[in-house]
Formats: sequence, C-alpha cells, structure tokens
Amino acid sequence: MKRTVCLPALTAAGLALLTAGAAQAETIEEYAAKCDAAVGASVPDFDCDAGTLVPTTNHANGKCDQPNRLERVCDPNSRFTVLLRSGPVEIVAMCRKKGNAAGEYGDIAVIQRNSANGATCFYQSLLMDGLKGQVKAPKKGLAAWTWSTPMETAGIGCAGCHDNGGLIRSPYLTTFTGINAIPGRGSTNYNKSEPYHFIGADFSPWKTYKVEVGNVCTNCHRMAVNNIRFGQGTAWDLGIRATATSEQAKNNHSSASPIWMLPGQVTFNQNTHNQAIAVKACADQFNEFSLPNTPSCTISRVSTSEFDRPSPPPPVQYAESRIIATEFFKVKKRAPTDGEYLRALYFLRGGGTQANLGRLFQQDDMILLGSASLAGIPMLGSNGDATFTYTNSSVGDFDDWAAISGVRLPGDFDRDGRSDIALVGVSGWGSVPVARSTGSGNFTITNSTTADFPAWSAAASHRIVGDFNRDGRADIVLAGGPGWTTMPVAFSNGNGSFNVTNGTADFMNGTTFGAPGVLAFPGDFNLDGRTDIAFTGGSNWVTMPIFISRGDGTFGISFPEVFDFPGWSSTPGVKRLVGDFDGDGRSDVALVGIGGWGSIPVALADGLGGFRRVNMVDQPNFPPWSATAGVTPLVGDFNNDGKSDIALVGGPGWQSIPVAFSDGDGTFTTTNQTVSSFPGQANVSGAKPLVGDFDRDGKSDIALIGGSGVTTLPMALSTSTAKQGTFTFRNPSAPNFTSKATVSSSVVGLGGNFR
Repeated sequence: MKRTVCLPALTAAGLALLTAGAAQAETIEEYAAKCDAAVGASVPDFDCDAGTLVPTTNHANGKCDQPNRLERVCDPNSRFTVLLRSGPVEIVAMCRKKGNAAGEYGDIAVIQRNSANGATCFYQSLLMDGLKGQVKAPKKGLAAWTWSTPMETAGIGCAGCHDNGGLIRSPYLTTFTGINAIPGRGSTNYNKSEPYHFIGADFSPWKTYKVEVGNVCTNCHRMAVNNIRFGQGTAWDLGIRATATSEQAKNNHSSASPIWMLPGQVTFNQNTHNQAIAVKACADQFNEFSLPNTPSCTISRVSTSEFDRPSPPPPVQYAESRIIATEFFKVKKRAPTDGEYLRALYFLRGGGTQANLGRLFQQDDMILLGSASLAGIPMLGSNGDATFTYTNSSVGDFDDWAAISGVRLPGDFDRDGRSDIALVGVSGWGSVPVARSTGSGNFTITNSTTADFPAWSAAASHRIVGDFNRDGRADIVLAGGPGWTTMPVAFSNGNGSFNVTNGTADFMNGTTFGAPGVLAFPGDFNLDGRTDIAFTGGSNWVTMPIFISRGDGTFGISFPEVFDFPGWSSTPGVKRLVGDFDGDGRSDVALVGIGGWGSIPVALADGLGGFRRVNMVDQPNFPPWSATAGVTPLVGDFNNDGKSDIALVGGPGWQSIPVAFSDGDGTFTTTNQTVSSFPGQANVSGAKPLVGDFDRDGKSDIALIGGSGVTTLPMALSTSTAKQGTFTFRNPSAPNFTSKATVSSSVVGLGGNFR
C-alpha cells in the first residue's frame, strides 16, 4: 500500500475500511446522479492515453523541473485531460502513472464542478498495479469501472488540500495550452470569490474557510484552511511551499524550474515568503468554534454542503465561572485545562454542586469486584495523605452479579461527583444493575429494567462510558455488534434508571468496528461538551474514524486520515494508551510495546474532529523497555503539569520505574530512576497496579493490589516537581483489603472517587 499527501494512492484492501454493510452510504450511481444535476453536465467515458502528457523535464535523482506538487514526486508519463469546459462547467481528469506499464495507471482522479453555483464533486480510482486507461463514467457504476465508492473518496479527504476551491493550479499543470489547458490558466483571481459547495451526503462533514490578511497572497486568490486535514491545504502548507527556498522533488529554482509563486518570479524572494508566513500565522489561529475576526486576521466559512448543519456551540469562556478555576487550584494546584473546565462547567450547569466539583478529578479511592466471596464491595477510601479507611458495606446481590463474567463500568451516573458502578454485558439479563456511591463507603443498589439494552450489551464488542448528551451524568454507548448499523445509548436518568435509544450512527458497520484488535476510546473531540467515540487498530485502516455525538442518541462521523498511525496501532503486540498527552483536555493515543521501535508514536486530537500524528525518533530505550515481558504501561500525570505521562512497572529484576514525561508536543522526556522496594513488589505473582493521586498532591501515584501473600498496600508516590521521575515508597498495612483482593483470580480492582 502506498500513501500520498492528498487523494492518496491506496490498494483496494486499504480502502476496505468502513464499506461493508454501511447502509447509509450512497452508491456511486446515486452520487453521480446528484453531481450531474447540480453541476449541469455528466462525467463522460474517457481515455487517459488521449490526455496531454505532463512534462517531466530534467528528471534525475528523484528530482525534476515541475514535480507533482500534491504528492511531492516526479511522476513521468502521467496525463491530464479537460473532459468538458462549457460556460461555468469544468470537468477534468488526472491520470497518474506511478510507474505502471503502457496503457495503465496507478491513480485516476476526476473533479467535476460548476464555478457559478460552486457545486463540486470528486471521484477517485486507485489500484497501484494497473488501471486500464479506458475509463467508464461514474454514473455507470462499479460494475463498469473500479471507482472508489463516495464514502471511500470522502475518507481520503480531498478538500484537505483543495480547500480554496475545486482545482489547485500548480506549475505542474499550468504549462498546458490548447484543449487541455487547465481551467483558470492565466487568471490572477481564479478561486478568489467563487462559491464552493460539496455534493453528496458522504462529503457533508467537509468544511473550508477563507483566510484573509490583506497581503499579496490573499489579494489575488483565496487562501484557505479546512476541518479535514490539520496543517495541510493552501494557507497552512501550499503557500509556504510555493514561496520557499526549495521544494521536495524539485530542481533548484531557475528559468527552467521557476519558483511556484509569485507568477513571473524565478527565484526565492524573502518578502514573498514572509507574506505566505503571515497567511499561515493567521491560519494557525483557526478554531472552528471561535473564528478570528480582526483587521490583521479574518477567517470565515467558504464551503457549504448538501446537509449543511449549524456549527457547534462555541466553547465556554473561563470568565463564566471563577468558582471552577478556584476549585481546581484547590484540588490540582493548577489552572484547569480546557477539557477539564468544560467538564466541570457542564457538571455545574447540569445540577452538580460546587462541594462535589473537585471530586470529578480525584482518583484516590479503590474498590474490589468480581467474586461473591467478597461479601460486599471492599473499599479503601483515601484520607488524602496516602492512608486509607477500610469499609465493606453489604450490597445485597450486587456482589454476586458483579462476579458474573461481564463488564463493570465506573462512572458518575447520578451527577453527585462520586464514582458509581454499572454492570452490563451479561446475556439473559433484562436490567442494568447500578451501585451508586453514597460517599460514606456505602452504595445504593438499583436494578431497573432497560428493555433490549442488556441483550445488546452482551453482543457488543465495545461498551463505552461518557456524557453523550452534556447533562453531567455518565451514559453508556454500545458499538460493534454483528451487523449493527446503530449505536445504542443508555442515557442515565440520575436515579439508577436509563432512557435507551437505538439511533443511527453514520456509516456504522458492526462487523468492521467490532473486529478483533479494534480499540474504541471516548473523548470530546470537537469541544461541544459531549463525549464522542474514536476508533483505531483495524486491519488495513488508513483513518481513525470519530463518531460525533449529536446529544440525541445519534452520531455523525469524521474520517480523519492520520498518516501511518492506524497501521502502527494494529501492529501485533502494540499497547495503545489513551490519555491527554498535550494537555488540551482532549483524548489522544500513544503507542508502546514494540521493542524494535525508536519512538513513541502519538495521535493528538486537534479539536476539529481529527488527529495530528507525531512520531519523533528520539526514544532508543523506552520502546524496548515497554516490550519487556510482564511490563504494564500506566498512564497518569506524574508531575502535575496537566499532561499525561507513561510509567512502566513489572519488569523482571527491575529496580526502577521508567517514566516518559510528555513534553506536550508529541515528544517525551524519559527518566529511569531507582525506587526502593516497589519494583520488586510489582513482580509478585498476582500483583496488579492501580494509578491514583493517593496523597492528593496533584501528581499520579501507583499502588499494587492482589499480590500473593501480601498483606500491605505497596505504593510509589510521585515526588517529581518537573520531570525527575522520582518516587517515594510507602507500604501501609491493609490486611482486610488485601485478603479480599486474593480470594479469587477473578477479583479486579477499580480506582475512582467513591467517597
């Protein structure tokens, strides 16, 4: 499989993602019919070999005079064709050779547009080892030609590069004259004011935005940003490349190989490049929920789509509640991140109390579940100084129910700031039992009937807890059941009962998303206060799909491509860790556990419904340490800087705790400090680590429970004020709790805010 920057050249296997069973997806025939009606003309059959040969002059050592700017390569024997030019209608085809034999191509793309009404459609056909050049029209369907489906093409994210309009005019194509001269050739204001409208339901999530700074770059044509590919497109990327001192795969600037911008300019000009930098600086201020609007930087929406939906509400401002920041300073000894602030504000707006607010972010208590022999829910309630109070209140039949093989889900289901436990995933049940903490070591047990939800939860591959309707209470979402095209939601009513929905989830395919190895993880990926769900790890995936909660039990979808990361996350043996590694309040994913790697790949959520991949090869030791047999990677904020870090415990013979402290930009600072006694305790048979802030100093600590013959609670309390990676060992006696932890191998420990 081969990847490109935009309109990537992928194999059929790579494009299998999310296709089977997606009942909502339009067929290629349906999409073509919509496009033909909107544009006013159809894409005809055509012959690539009849197109104009794209010149590849002075080609040597991987460089040429005018490389393909989209893919940053020289691609000899590619051809370009204008299929129709009639009034405002423009239909063009690009046949990329990619080293194939005569009469065959590796990538065929068509753009169909109407410059008067902005209607624009994208078609793609990708087959690396040979597409015949005699192409059949999309309206004739997949039986006539190997077009990608509209959903597959939308997943490529074409407008992530084509964000200022349907056609990008680079010197690669503007040299053509005659019948195949690219539309807009010679114009100084092409794509400056034309409308831009995406046709088709699959393309409706795409949005592009005009960037205005009042300089030479934006005076002539539109520069734009988009919500599809962070860091790419005209304002973020192409403008910089077009004015730079050099370009990838391009010969040195000369009369034979002039610089892209400005027109007529041959060599590098610092003033021109500075103006492109100014455009990018404005683009860097892009926030879909709060667009800048100043004399020096204005960003405004350009594109529309078939099902154009209103923009999500803007994120709340810190000034709305001084109480929240004050409370965080008390609990975490720092200001809240955006994500924490939003969670706290919606907690208060939903009826939560200020007194319970701080408990949202403490993880300092621990309970045991999983065996009827526990005779209750044993708890160690933190006293805030690394000491604990033991309780084991009677909970009726709940401990028996929790011993059945199923799923135990912690969450604040009644919005009182304390953690509760819900049980799902058991075939034959007709209810969702909930143990709601009262704060004194006791629990209120409910067992309300919830129609079909228990049976669905037994069939689901994923059960995810989050606040999917922004009411401050935890809800439960199911995904990945065989043949499912929906995502059932149990919305908490706050009293142990649930309101169940089974609404549509765009392009959900239970077989695909429930496949072995697929990871589902929650997060507020568009900063609207509602929990969304992202997926990664599927075989041959090229995107990290995000299901965006609409708050009513239905979900939209985003298909952000995160170069290489989906493939890495499906590597056998990889350990995928969810945390907030850049401190912006959104869920990110880091990958460890592969000994041959020299980096910690990270996918950072960008807040726009996508991810930004970082993979700095600067970690020669941490990846092999994380791949050591018996090692458990743990996510926590071990230095109280608001960013998630990664600690490793359980290595045989270890006398230290390696920590990768997040630098906030996808890179890490690694330490490996000796810690007294704790590493050896982590190797005791049956010992399981739990992360929490057991001394309430704002830094994550590590405790061990379940060790064979252990009657104490070994703890490594973080003492790092920066990135030292130091810990203090504590080992208080806890015979009642530890004896319960070893009554059965089925016993599990859960951390939370139960008191």
